Amino acid sequence: MKRFICAFLIFVFLMGTIGCININIPIGPVRTQEPTEAPEKTELPADAPTDAPSEAPTEAPEETEAPTDEPEITDAPPAITGIADFCLVLEPEKEIRLDLDFDWKEDIIFIKRSKADEWDDRFDIEVTLGSDPEKPYTYTVDYCYDFYAWCVDCDPSDSRLEILVSFAQDSDDWTSSALRVAEGGGTFDRFDSYITISSSIDREFTSEGGFFVYDRTEIFGTYTVVNNMTVTKEGFSPVGDEFIYWNYPILDIELLKKFEVTLLNDDGSFGKTITLRKGDSIFPYSTDNKTWVIVELLDGRKAWISVEIHSWPEYDEWGVFLNGVDQNTLANIWYAD
Repeated sequence: MKRFICAFLIFVFLMGTIGCININIPIGPVRTQEPTEAPEKTELPADAPTDAPSEAPTEAPEETEAPTDEPEITDAPPAITGIADFCLVLEPEKEIRLDLDFDWKEDIIFIKRSKADEWDDRFDIEVTLGSDPEKPYTYTVDYCYDFYAWCVDCDPSDSRLEILVSFAQDSDDWTSSALRVAEGGGTFDRFDSYITISSSIDREFTSEGGFFVYDRTEIFGTYTVVNNMTVTKEGFSPVGDEFIYWNYPILDIELLKKFEVTLLNDDGSFGKTITLRKGDSIFPYSTDNKTWVIVELLDGRKAWISVEIHSWPEYDEWGVFLNGVDQNTLANIWYAD
């Protein structure tokens, strides 16, 4: 009995020396792992240590200072600079939701299509701003037989998207319009121009290069000229000031009398002035549609001609003057009705 009591006292003494045993129980789901093959047994070198340390030494974490200033809280949304090269085709009877003026409120575009008469259609472009959902803006295009619409970002830095529409009426008379949220918000600015926007701009548009358009000129007659355009807060604006004659170099203008022109050097600077003879041919190449036109001569040289367009109210009668000469006396000019 004494031996038992001694053994029991020794056991109690040892347990007090070792201390408590902690058991860690995982909380939450336990990640399981597919069984793997046991690694092959490898022999240790003779001089390898047989006892590994039970725990790797750890470094005490560095003390960090708590932040002294509370972060500033503001209700203003972060600045948005736009969406470069954004171009979205707008389809009738399909609602589009997006932010047109970057005010962090969702705006809605819906184009309703109906019949204006037996041959022509009517399109009601309705835009509801998230900032004023009770007062939708509507732009109606009536009596048209061709219609296209897009939403683009002409200038990613101005926090505005533009809605473009292009449509044909009467005898292939095209009109294009641009809608953009006014600077003060809540309503729209609308700009109209007698240009035709290419129906394929969704494949060609860039914010920097603009969109491809067909315009009309009366310089040397009624002809189509082409250029790239964009939309600013002032309206439609050419990306470059050079409109190229669509039918260059086919258009052949035969002079009815002598005519002076200024040659252009290879670098685009002005060269000498020469006199063309009656019966000579010139080929209109490009124009800014306002103050100048460039023609090509039979020998391939380019020549510059100044332009004055006389129209009301500055002038009583309309007319185009080339280097001061009425173009109707210079050549047989054709005008569209």
